[in-house]
Amino acid sequence: MFWPYCAAVVSLTVAIAAFWKPTARASGLDKLRALAPAAYAIPLVIFGTDHLSSVKEVMRIVPSWMPSKMFWTIFVGAALILAGFSILLGIQRQLSTTLLGIMFFLFEALMHIPGLIRLAAGGHLFIAPGQRAVLGVAGRDFTFGCGAFVLAVAACRAGLRNRIERYACRDMAVVALVFGFIHFWYPRFAPGVPLEKRNPDWVPGGPAWGYITGAALILGAIGMLGRDTTRRKAATILGTILVLLVAVFYVPIMIAQPTVETLNYVADTLLFAASILIGAGP
Repeated sequence: MFWPYCAAVVSLTVAIAAFWKPTARASGLDKLRALAPAAYAIPLVIFGTDHLSSVKEVMRIVPSWMPSKMFWTIFVGAALILAGFSILLGIQRQLSTTLLGIMFFLFEALMHIPGLIRLAAGGHLFIAPGQRAVLGVAGRDFTFGCGAFVLAVAACRAGLRNRIERYACRDMAVVALVFGFIHFWYPRFAPGVPLEKRNPDWVPGGPAWGYITGAALILGAIGMLGRDTTRRKAATILGTILVLLVAVFYVPIMIAQPTVETLNYVADTLLFAASILIGAGP
């Protein structure tokens, strides 16, 4: 548990130092968009450290047909950490985010899509939380990949940048729309990215968290599918709501129950929120 929390503190410190001035110059919701790359990078460092500090546990999710499971676990962990600090420090950011986006899309092609096909073929896609979580992880990683590619073209000419932002934002909107409906189906599970964790009994609100988050995801997704001005505004608002969800829901749970799992839920939801904010454009 020590190393992921240590990584969180170190990356947060670096983010504050690196993004203090650009954030101070921005105003209103532009401050959140200015902070989005930092909010994207910090979870990468946390997840990468988790890969390296819990190799045997993480190895279990590597597909059975892939050789050298330990190598790939360590490789992905190191890649996530390097990509996170590359974004925070602005060192080879275009290269690292391009490779990061490719890696997330390879996760889709090699692990998530085959898993979804198997579950759908058996009619079990939405039956149990563990099976439903496969859909959540697939949509989550796809959104992370879209965010990485938008960061990769941030310094490119306006025409290319705007096209990538538009397509990525609309793709993320489809994921948000699906996630929104899942929240109405399973309102008592932890909101944001639909995985396996149920809301703790001591958290007030019960299923209201799921219904409110589901409504925000659906309405935000509809706006993100609209014209450019509507798309940017909707993505900014939805991303802001998800950041607030991290602050008022997941951070208190992490403080009350400081485990790697609760830290990962903070990082997971923050990375999802940051990807959507990045999709809103600068």
